[in-house]
Amino acid sequence: MIDGKFPDYQAILPKDHKTRAVLDAGDLLKACKQASIIAREGSNVVRFHLQPGADQTGKVNLLAESDETGASEIELEATVEGQELDIAFNVKFLQDGLEAITTKNVTIEANAHNTPAVLHSTGDEENVYVLMPMHIDGR
Repeated sequence: MIDGKFPDYQAILPKDHKTRAVLDAGDLLKACKQASIIAREGSNVVRFHLQPGADQTGKVNLLAESDETGASEIELEATVEGQELDIAFNVKFLQDGLEAITTKNVTIEANAHNTPAVLHSTGDEENVYVLMPMHIDGR
């Protein structure tokens, strides 16, 4: 056993969110696997565009680009609340989190392109997966 104090991981968990997307976990995992084919040539970066729509409908677009293999854009239906948001993640880390989801739907909550996002099974906010965003577009 290691002596010492466990890091205060709760300090990096966002207390609230400006954007919240709920979508089918299986569809998102499949889209991530497709995007990862292109993204592996570009540091595994996949850009996400979370776009609210009328009556809480919306969409989540995934974009992977590589000079060698081209680009892949995938659009998923989602319930998106709050502000429109562009954010990028390492798709491999996102896949790891999605594989732990135990419900049909997954919830992604974020505040900005440069702050941690939270991923959890919809309806289960006790078990969260924290995703650090990737640096994109000179941000």
